[in-house]
Amino acid sequence: MFRSSAVVVLAFCPGLVVADDGVPAVVFPRTNGIPVRDKAGEKIGQWANGEATVRKTGDADWIEVRHRNGSPPVGWVKRGEVVSLADAPAYYTRKLRDDPADVWAWTQRGWAWSKKGEHDNAIKDFTEAIRLDPSATNYLHRGLALNQRGDHEKAAADFTESIRLDPTMSQAFESRGLARMKLKQLDEAIGDLNEAVRLAPGDADVHNNRGVAWSKKGDTDRAIADYTTAIRLDPTLAVAYANRGRQWEKKPEFGRAAADYAKAAETDPRYARAYNVHAWLLASCSDAKWRDGAKAVTLATRACELTGRKDANYLDTLAAAHAEAGDFDRAVETAKAALALPGTSPAVTAEIREHMALFEARRPYHQPPPAKKD
Repeated sequence: MFRSSAVVVLAFCPGLVVADDGVPAVVFPRTNGIPVRDKAGEKIGQWANGEATVRKTGDADWIEVRHRNGSPPVGWVKRGEVVSLADAPAYYTRKLRDDPADVWAWTQRGWAWSKKGEHDNAIKDFTEAIRLDPSATNYLHRGLALNQRGDHEKAAADFTESIRLDPTMSQAFESRGLARMKLKQLDEAIGDLNEAVRLAPGDADVHNNRGVAWSKKGDTDRAIADYTTAIRLDPTLAVAYANRGRQWEKKPEFGRAAADYAKAAETDPRYARAYNVHAWLLASCSDAKWRDGAKAVTLATRACELTGRKDANYLDTLAAAHAEAGDFDRAVETAKAALALPGTSPAVTAEIREHMALFEARRPYHQPPPAKKD
């Protein structure tokens, strides 16, 4: 049993929880096209729209962000140039009150609603943006919101319209590929992602996302190749290290997996999944040589801290780590905390109960050895 599936990079970056130092981990631009700077304060690019995730903080005036809507994807912005997720809907509402025809503000408020999980409000805002400007970009935006709401067929239709309006838009092909993955149309998804790679060969996120498709097809080698390309193009893309680590586990090459998980956390110290998958490997690896209960507890604790102890999978990992370290009472206690969380799927709940039964019997959970290849 593996602790995590491969993760795609959305056309607008996935968010994180609030950072330890109180800086909101998802921020939005106050104006269309704020400058992105290097450490010396020199302009190196522009962030036009969408959201960004906070990677780290500098002094009182600066934060480092990652975004997908400009180049380069990582750089420094001034705190006064961004608005937090909590404040973004009200901020863009004020802009729309001043100018109801501001398409940029409609789309920005749509992304703020989407990040808050209010997908119906997001889709309404993107629909208004389409009414004002029926462009390929605005169909792309609404399609992304539909995909996040789970309306994958409607999303694919919006991406198709975006492609019709602009056949050179790589993000439309990429996004339709992601929707088709959700619809389990893997061959069609890979076809779209191939076209996205052709149109944007230097986009690390596109290579990462095609790697996810290859992973779902069971083609480990092609998945590793795409993740490796993504890392070469953008060495700061933590998700690609974690995704590649997952593939190394399948081969199985546990040392390479552990190295990639550690690199993912080093690259983005707030990336909870990196700590979790590493902890799961150290707690439950089928090869005893790679198990380390004490280190697993440290890593799993960090993953739980970053997610506010509200992720049942991560708490289950921490429970397994305590068991591997010989603290079965803590393991049972942590498993019970995982089971008490609302909204956990029946499949995950069943896994946690299975693990907890072992911990109650004073036994750790270890994954079965990988099947031997013919």
